[in-house]
Amino acid sequence: ETTEGQARVTSRPGQTGQVNAVLLE
Repeated sequence: ETTEGQARVTSRPGQTGQVNAVLLE
């Protein structure tokens, strides 16, 4: 969950140094 609401993590933290996520609509 992010500060902007629930989001789906599309990549693991640490892979690219940051977490890629897509906000659920």
